[in-house]
Amino acid sequence: MVLDHGHKIWHAPSDFHSLVRPLPAALQPDVPQFRYTLHDLSARTNAEIKGDVLTRLVQLAMRWIFSNEPLEHLERLIALIDQIADRDTALEILESLGKRQGEADFLLRQMERKFGPADVTLRQQIQEADAEKLLEWSERILTAETPEAVFH
Repeated sequence: MVLDHGHKIWHAPSDFHSLVRPLPAALQPDVPQFRYTLHDLSARTNAEIKGDVLTRLVQLAMRWIFSNEPLEHLERLIALIDQIADRDTALEILESLGKRQGEADFLLRQMERKFGPADVTLRQQIQEADAEKLLEWSERILTAETPEAVFH
């Protein structure tokens, strides 16, 4: 199994014979043929990451390793692990985290469509906001004439 979390989508062949080309036809029967299963995290949004609690935590940690703030994300994941008392609670927390991240991503996209590229400070403010604040800002963007009007 290959678990990729790079910046680019994985394009390498998934079967052994393709990886060792050119493989002479006379050797093909004697060379084992294996395949690997690819799980490409780079092509998934945070909300699309599925699986049991531990699997989801590991996948989220790997996905966030390339973020501008990997240690902050790791601290949040460790705090989540500490809070988890049972599987149902863990899933609720992770689903809430994924939903909030999706809301932040959506608001950033709206801001960029309406006002152009967002600066680092604005992006950080959105990424760190709680769900209630994100909802409030998402409503304000409909009538705001400047980025500042969305946040005040």
